[in-house]
Amino acid sequence: MVTVSATSLQEALERLEMMVKMNDPNLPIPYLRSLIASAANLVVQQNRLEDGTRKVVRITEVLPARGSDYDLHDVFIFQRRGMEEGRVIGQFEGHPASPGLIQRMGSRGITLPPSLVATEQVEEPAVTTV
Repeated sequence: MVTVSATSLQEALERLEMMVKMNDPNLPIPYLRSLIASAANLVVQQNRLEDGTRKVVRITEVLPARGSDYDLHDVFIFQRRGMEEGRVIGQFEGHPASPGLIQRMGSRGITLPPSLVATEQVEEPAVTTV
């Protein structure tokens, strides 16, 4: 588990890349991204909202990298509905999880709600080898 300060998920992943490159600047970016994608399963993004509270606003699955880019899949996104009594209100919108995430959660005894289990098969990308 690691905490990275960034304004977006993409920026957080780029900062992780930068930290690794500080140790070994000669690592090729596609290889570096495949390493990070294989090490990070989920990314939880927390933001400070205009009412001063901090909320988890996005939970994203990091799938094995395709080519030189990350393959990201949102599992939950906080949908802001407005303000009530000076506080941000909203709710989480769930998106179907990948078969790999469902399997990993199930192996740990966690059953995902039916709304997060895809009715259509979501193709799990192949692991990129470098």
